[in-house]
Amino acid sequence: MIKQNDEKCLPAIQKIGCFFRSSLLAVEYSTGKKFTSEDLNSLWNSAKFKGIISIDDDLMDSAKLMNLGLDRLCEPGYFAEIGLKVAGHIELYRWAENAGLVPDTFIRKMRQGGPNKYHYVLVDEKDKLIEDPHDPVIKDLGEVFTICYKRIIK
Repeated sequence: MIKQNDEKCLPAIQKIGCFFRSSLLAVEYSTGKKFTSEDLNSLWNSAKFKGIISIDDDLMDSAKLMNLGLDRLCEPGYFAEIGLKVAGHIELYRWAENAGLVPDTFIRKMRQGGPNKYHYVLVDEKDKLIEDPHDPVIKDLGEVFTICYKRIIK
């Protein structure tokens, strides 16, 4: 899979695109399909145009980005952010709990020692690393929280 710091990716993706890339890695793992660097650059630009990525290059809504990715791959369903996990405990949002949803996708925000204070990675339900969007892997200095998602296909 293409890493965020791949030379074919836009400079913004290379520099600060770990949340962006982790979100789209989740789509790739869910569908079994892969994005090209051209897809990633186009999705970045589309997300900026739609306000999913701010003028300052902050990802504002990861689930919306994931859904743009599903659309790009012509895959059914949608991702919903359904809760947060902190210190091993999942706290579902009330609406998700009432709907009986169980998370199937997890993106961990972690502390790191590099120039950026935080880094995002794709993990499993037990917080085991599935994929780091950066090469080389960024050293994990502790969890901040993990965002829990559910892909819903009707």
